Amino acid sequence: MYNMNRKLAQLEAEGKPIQVGVVGAGQMGRGMVTELVMIKGERPAICADINIDLAVHAFEYGGVKPEQIVKTTDVAEASKAIAEGKYVATNDSSLVTKTPEIDVVVDVTGVPDVGARIALDAIAAKKHIIMMNVESDVVIGPYLNKLAQEAGVVYTGTNGDEPGAVMELYDFATAIGLNVEVIGKGKNNRLDRACNPDTVLEEATRRKMSPRMLCAFKDGTKTMVEMTAMSNATGLVPDVIGGHGIACDVKGLNDMYRLKEDDGILNKHGVVEYVRGIAPGVFVTVSTDNDEISYQMQYHSMGPGPLWTLYRPYHLCNLETPLTIGRAVI
Repeated sequence: MYNMNRKLAQLEAEGKPIQVGVVGAGQMGRGMVTELVMIKGERPAICADINIDLAVHAFEYGGVKPEQIVKTTDVAEASKAIAEGKYVATNDSSLVTKTPEIDVVVDVTGVPDVGARIALDAIAAKKHIIMMNVESDVVIGPYLNKLAQEAGVVYTGTNGDEPGAVMELYDFATAIGLNVEVIGKGKNNRLDRACNPDTVLEEATRRKMSPRMLCAFKDGTKTMVEMTAMSNATGLVPDVIGGHGIACDVKGLNDMYRLKEDDGILNKHGVVEYVRGIAPGVFVTVSTDNDEISYQMQYHSMGPGPLWTLYRPYHLCNLETPLTIGRAVI
C-alpha cells in the first residue's frame, strides 16, 4: 500500500499502465470506470455490462470521447483497440477474461452466480480477480481463493468496501499485539425490514441506484452479507443470529461491548456486529492482557479500558478499488 501513488505514477511514466477489465456498469462500476480513466498507472481497458449503453456511459463520465470507445464482442478487435489506446465497451462479460491484454478483472455485478463464473474464468486465464461482489465471495470465496493460489494469481476483496476496510483495522490491531474482541460496521441506511424494490423505487431513481440494491441496503440483507464476509475472513462469529444491531455512537461502544457479566450486551467476545449510528464507518474493538499496554492506550486518549475502539469514519467503496488493483498487480 505504501507509496502506491508513486508506483502507479511510475507505471504511467513508463507507458505500462495496468489494464483493467470491469464487469458491471451500475452505480459502483460506473464510478470505478470514471475514476480509472482519470488516474495514473491504471486504465479501464474494457467495461462490460449486459446493457452496453451503461458501459459506454461509464467511459463518458470520465471524459472519454465517443470516437475513443469501441463496441465489440470480438477478442481480436478488443486487443487492437487496447493497443491503439482506445476503450472497449461490450455486453459480453467473457470478453474481459478472454482478452490477453487484461491484467486484472474487477467484478462489480453483485450477482452470486455471475460473479462466480467471472472469477473462475479469470483464474483459469491467469488474471488477478478483485471481487467487489461480496454476494459471491461469502458463498464460494474460500474455494476461489484456493484456486487462485494454485494458479499463481490474486483473488481478493477490495479496499473501500466495508469488509476490506474492516480487515485493514483488524490487521493493524493484531499486528501491534492487541486482542480483537468485536469487528463491524455502521449500517448506512435506516433499517426497514418491510421494504421492497417497489417501495424504494422513487428514492432509488433519485439516487441513481438499482431499486433491488437499495432495498437490500435498507432491509439488512447487504449488512448480513458483509458481516458474513468479515466472519469468513477472521473466524469471528455473531454473538446472536443477525447481530445485536445496537444504536450507539463510537465512544459508547467501549462500554456496550463489555460482556453481560460486566454490564455490557455481549454473551462472548470474538464477534462481528453492526451498529446503527456510526455509518458510514467501520470499527474494531480491542483489549489487552498487559497492564503497561493498557496504560499506554489510556495515555494515548483511547479511554479508560478495558475495551478500546479503533474507528475509520468513512469507506469509499469503488473509489478505493484502484488501490487494490495496484496491490494485486504490483
